[in-house]
Amino acid sequence: MFNFITAEGNFADFMRTRIAPLFATVAYGIDAARVLIFKIVSQITISYHDSPLSIGSAGTIKGGDRLPWVEEGGVDNHAPLEKIDWQVQVYGEAGNGLRVWCLLHGMPIREFAWSRLHQEAGFARNAHYLVRPDGHVAGAIPATGRTPSPTTSATGPTGASATDSSRRPIAYASHMESRALLDINV
Repeated sequence: MFNFITAEGNFADFMRTRIAPLFATVAYGIDAARVLIFKIVSQITISYHDSPLSIGSAGTIKGGDRLPWVEEGGVDNHAPLEKIDWQVQVYGEAGNGLRVWCLLHGMPIREFAWSRLHQEAGFARNAHYLVRPDGHVAGAIPATGRTPSPTTSATGPTGASATDSSRRPIAYASHMESRALLDINV
């Protein structure tokens, strides 16, 4: 499909500008085709559950899920995703250990006041969710009540620091890094 869209030449231009729009108009008029086109374009069927970038579960949300959208009292939990970077989101109250860990490792933390809408969306109260730049949950970590040192290791398999933003995805892709987040008190 990509080759067809990017092909050069008169025939390709004719197909793109004359035939494809006719085909798309007819196809979009069929309910099943419209649903399929929506799923392909919106990418809502992407799943990272079996990825090494995804661990844990809290509430009904598992590592690998797309972060559920909730707007409560004018606060949109997807608004912080406009800054394309790793972040931790907590629905309820983050523990001091997690706050300090995020501060020491340059990880943005977003806290949202707990509400019934968060529970209905599947979030667990006071759990923390490590959110990837693409809006998928890398780690869903339930509130544990543990209080380890906030200086828990923050290096991935390359030894890159989490504060090195150019290497952050590599550092946080590490299973060890995700496990370190499990030990932070929420």
